[in-house]
Amino acid sequence: MTIETVERGRLTGVTAVHQLVLFVAVWCLVSFTVSPRAYLDLTAWHLAMMTLASPVIVVIALGVPSLIAGWDSPVRYVHDKVNSRWANALFVAVGFALCLAAFSTLKTTFPEVVPFWADKWLANADKSLYGHSPWRFAHAAVGRFWAGWLFNAYEYLWTLEWLCVPIALAFCASVRTQLRYYWALALTFVIGGLIVAAIFSSGGPIFYDRILGSTRFAELDAKLIGLANIGGAASFSDYLYSLYLSGHADLGSGISAMPSMHVAVACLNACLLASINRWAGLAGWLFAAVIMFGSVYTGWHYSLDGYASILIVSAIWYATGRWLQPTPPA
Repeated sequence: MTIETVERGRLTGVTAVHQLVLFVAVWCLVSFTVSPRAYLDLTAWHLAMMTLASPVIVVIALGVPSLIAGWDSPVRYVHDKVNSRWANALFVAVGFALCLAAFSTLKTTFPEVVPFWADKWLANADKSLYGHSPWRFAHAAVGRFWAGWLFNAYEYLWTLEWLCVPIALAFCASVRTQLRYYWALALTFVIGGLIVAAIFSSGGPIFYDRILGSTRFAELDAKLIGLANIGGAASFSDYLYSLYLSGHADLGSGISAMPSMHVAVACLNACLLASINRWAGLAGWLFAAVIMFGSVYTGWHYSLDGYASILIVSAIWYATGRWLQPTPPA
């Protein structure tokens, strides 16, 4: 299925747009069926979050492209994009919130269906690969001063990128670019964040000792507690673990290490940027490398979680690009 008719403005038959909407609708329906109350609560949370953050999201989503594509007249560029595409951006924002709620709902139910089993295997594989647990190398390489920058990149800059890129595309990108990215994002979360995560059910180094009743990562836990005043990994892990014990779904709930969705989203955005501009792609991949490093440093992930994310996203990005190729003229 190509998108030639979409690009020409003639939406005929069943197109990739219809298929994406149907895919999202089924995803949300499945989540609602699994846990109606959790899905509705999380939908309300995510819609509220998107609404409260919308001024910042819109400023960044339109501001950055206006300085690049509309540098000669950024005010007119923003004015034209808002007038012509505000409905599209609103539709994407609502759909994004619904999908996030669906993802969190299903992710929260994982431990009830597939108990954590892969942590010891992943930790051992990491140690075999590096000779030691990779978090030790990460903490040896980055001291307390740079740790603050790393935490900010992992916790805040990543969140801004995650929320702003889909909206920026809704305002500024071609139909094909939007569809390729939205399809890739949806498939990344379903295939990587749900299917692969269920198969390799794991909590990550930061939860390892609590899940298995060991002291293997006690030193890492102590280091993260010592960095609590500049990064929230320790306190947020306590919050997530309390939700896990209670079985309650709330904003951000759900524990899953393999694969790393932080790394997956950063890599997907790097693929997108590389398809637009070589220098933008370089910046995107450098940021993805920072997120990969941060995922190990903060204890949220084993290094294999990040490598798996890179492979999954690369395959999905390639497949969506092949699938959504415009039909050559006859």
